[in-house]
Amino acid sequence: MELRPAAELRALRVAVAAAVVWQLAQGWRSGASEFEKSYWLVTYEHGFVRRGLGGELLRLLPGPTTPELVLGAALGTSILSALAVLGVIVALARRGTGPALWLALLLAASPFTLEAALNKHRPDQLGLVVLAMMALWGGRRWAQITSAVLLATLVFVHEGTLVSYGLFILPLVVREGRWAEWRNAAAIFAPAGVATGIVLLWGRASPAQVDALLRDPATVALLQRPTDTDYSVLPYLGDSLRDSFAVVAAFPVEKAVLMVLWAVLLAAVHAGWLSWSRVSVPGTWLAWLPALAGFAFVHVTAVDWQRWTSAAFTGLLIVAAALLPARAAEPTPRRPVVVWAWIAVAAYLATRPPAGSVGWRDGWAGFLGYWAWPL
Repeated sequence: MELRPAAELRALRVAVAAAVVWQLAQGWRSGASEFEKSYWLVTYEHGFVRRGLGGELLRLLPGPTTPELVLGAALGTSILSALAVLGVIVALARRGTGPALWLALLLAASPFTLEAALNKHRPDQLGLVVLAMMALWGGRRWAQITSAVLLATLVFVHEGTLVSYGLFILPLVVREGRWAEWRNAAAIFAPAGVATGIVLLWGRASPAQVDALLRDPATVALLQRPTDTDYSVLPYLGDSLRDSFAVVAAFPVEKAVLMVLWAVLLAAVHAGWLSWSRVSVPGTWLAWLPALAGFAFVHVTAVDWQRWTSAAFTGLLIVAAALLPARAAEPTPRRPVVVWAWIAVAAYLATRPPAGSVGWRDGWAGFLGYWAWPL
């Protein structure tokens, strides 16, 4: 017995809608951690420093920097990035082909995409907004100009916006490797490149700047543990790239193994899903190199490997969505048991919490517990 293509598409539409409703209902976190709030307490009041533009914009608003204002800024990063992912899901659902709907289901059900955007409140997520805009309207001149401006601006809010998400714009622009495409990409990325250079050359905070930010009245009022690196980004502002390399190099072997295994499992899930969905990720391989280099860079300079891995695969899925052929291959009937098995995988993924620091402090027990059924 085989499931007719029309019946498969109907089942997929229902599954996508159910996954979106489920994630919106249970994925949203209305509060923000001290660490997430601390991003918005970095300002230029004591001199230029990386990641200071967001807090500076809040400081320039009339009145003091209140807890409500900081919370609103933190939650705003989630709202905007979740809307970006949701926009891609809706565009895929409207296309209505089998590959598009299967890809929409993965974006909706995965704990690493829509749910992660809803649950995490970090400014580097804003790179998702630019990537989604280029995925949806990248062929329009206004979108390219807006992306160039936003990418450069967001580098001063958090350099991770470019490294984690922004570089995935390149395969969207350079699809066939033509010189005109590379020239267009250079125009889009040039402002962000200049911004990155400024941050690298002059963005490292001096000990006096870090101390001044830690003693700032807003910091004292809003953070209980501003000097604790588990609860505040402020102590990191004086770190150099060498310091970051040293922290990652000092990882315990067990922790490194868990993080690598996490990436391998995530890659296996995505590869299997895309293969079943008949979705390929085309484009010239040279255009993918910067995104892969960015993926490697954050893994050797930042401790939150799981979050960076999730971000990279989210970027890959959005690129795959944008590069889907306008017309899908002629659908063929498939066995119902296999179709429902993959939908069951989506249901399982939807019950997983957003990727946190799984296994960092509780080792294999925490890692295996994350994947255990049920929660």
